Amino acid sequence: MVGSSYIPTLKWLKVKRCAVNIENFDDNQCFKWSILACPHEAKTHKERLWNYKAYKNELNFDGIEFPVHPKSIPQFESQNPHLSINVVSYEAENRGFCVLFASPHHYRRPHTVNLLLLDDQYGPSRLS
Repeated sequence: MVGSSYIPTLKWLKVKRCAVNIENFDDNQCFKWSILACPHEAKTHKERLWNYKAYKNELNFDGIEFPVHPKSIPQFESQNPHLSINVVSYEAENRGFCVLFASPHHYRRPHTVNLLLLDDQYGPSRLS
């Protein structure tokens, strides 16, 4: 499972309005846009990519390949010491969530980003 491009939010999750799903239709950088949405929370249209493009060079992605695999997150965290990243996925068959990566820096850094890896039955998974 890797983070790639936009996959629509699960309907039951969308109505809860508890997650921001960045609409990056043309690239495999959902990890980048989802991370940037945390420290640069948009006031309106939080799902729109244009809200975060101005900050695209703010983080250190040296050596990080897109689409991003959860195993690359420790390297990303070491290159960006103000961030901690947690990743969960939804398991439809169990109707529950599975932790794919829990940061050892959880809530000890200025920004903690909790990502949900969505799985599209017709395509790749993505981080949002």
